[in-house]
Formats: sequence, structure tokens, C-alpha cells
Amino acid sequence: MKKLSLTLLTMTGLLSSAQADLTVFAAASTSDALEEIARDFESKTQQKIRFSFAGSSLLGRQIEAGARVDLFLSADNVPIERLEKQGAIKAADHRTLLGNTLVVIASGDGKTLTSPSELRTRGRIATGDPETVPVGRYAKKWLEGEKLWAELGKQIVPMLDVRAALSAMASGAIKIGIVYDSDARSNSHVHVIYRVPSEKTGIIYPVAAFTPAGRQFLQFLLTESARSTFERLGFVVPR
Repeated sequence: MKKLSLTLLTMTGLLSSAQADLTVFAAASTSDALEEIARDFESKTQQKIRFSFAGSSLLGRQIEAGARVDLFLSADNVPIERLEKQGAIKAADHRTLLGNTLVVIASGDGKTLTSPSELRTRGRIATGDPETVPVGRYAKKWLEGEKLWAELGKQIVPMLDVRAALSAMASGAIKIGIVYDSDARSNSHVHVIYRVPSEKTGIIYPVAAFTPAGRQFLQFLLTESARSTFERLGFVVPR
């Protein structure tokens, strides 16, 4: 506890003197948690955070194109690995911060699935674009493992990010979706009808710091207070 207090004290001293906002690019699925954590961080450090929430691949491409960023929280390793190969970050600059669980959700009176094969009869399925969006890649990996992708891939409605998929369902436009558990918890208009075993997806959220300010915010994300917030909102926090 004493060591943590000293870390936060040092953080406050370093960041309160900075004038520019701290810029954080983050996967859309982390928006609720990060905005809550940021309020606590800003009150302790007087350092303002400016967020850009979107699909991880889109954010990664913006960084590749030269966008200024202090910290990047992705929903899978693909953008991080690309940035490392290009020399934008080093291996020591990134780590796994979180995990998550994939769930099938329904709007209206959608009934619980006893088997993923029952998705064949449920119509269109909203999720992230499997070509570019992590939640879509995880969904495809799961359905391929179940030998269902050849059929169900035709029912997929690809979205820009996981929150877009959730919004399409909440509006009633699409009745079934595949999202993260943390997103399902954030919307009262949908309910979980199937939980995908974690070993079938291996969902991870790697985080990369690009600047000293980014590394200081990363240290804050590792505090017990921040970790408790992530867990309460449905994320899996490695212990």
C-alpha cells in the first residue's frame, strides 16, 4: 500500500505539470470502464484525458498513419503486433491488461440456446466485421471451432465495432448478436442467451504506452481501484 501511494504521488507530480491532454485510443468495448476510471484519474492528477473509442483495427491504422497517441488499448493483438513490426512500439511497451467473455445476446423474447448450432434458425447475427474488428474475429474463431462458420457466416451482419452491433440489436433491427459480456451488461434492452467458454476464444486486451504520460496512465489502470472497476463492468482481470 505504501509503495502504491508513492507511485500515485509521483504520478500526480509528473502529470499535473503537463498542459496537453493525455490522448488515449481504446477499443469501443472499453468505453464505459475507461470513462469511469478516467474521472478518478483526473481528480487525482488534474490531467485531462481525451479518448478516441472505435474498432481496434481502425485505431491501429490511425496510429500507423501518424496519429498522436499516449496509450492504446486494443481488443486483440493484431494491431499491436503490426505496430511492433513497424517499430512504433517495442515489446517492453505493451502487455495484456484484460480479458473478456464472448456471449450470444437477443433482443425481445429470444430464447436461450442449448447449442450454438441452434443459431442456424435465428436469422441475422450482428457482430463486428470478422475481417477487421476483434469481436468479429473472435466470433469467427469460435464458430469455426464448432464447424458452423460455413453456414452461419452467411447470417453475419458485419458492424464497424461491437457497440454498433449492440445498438443495432437494441433498436430491434436485428434480433441476435455476438458481443462481449461487458457490452451485454451495459444495455438493458438485450439479454444473454448463450455464453461461449473462454477457452474457445482466448480474448485478450493488450495495452501499449507510447509516451511517459501514457505509461503513467497505464500504471493507474493497474491499481486495485481500476481493476475493480473493470471487473464490476464485466471484464476479466488477470491476477
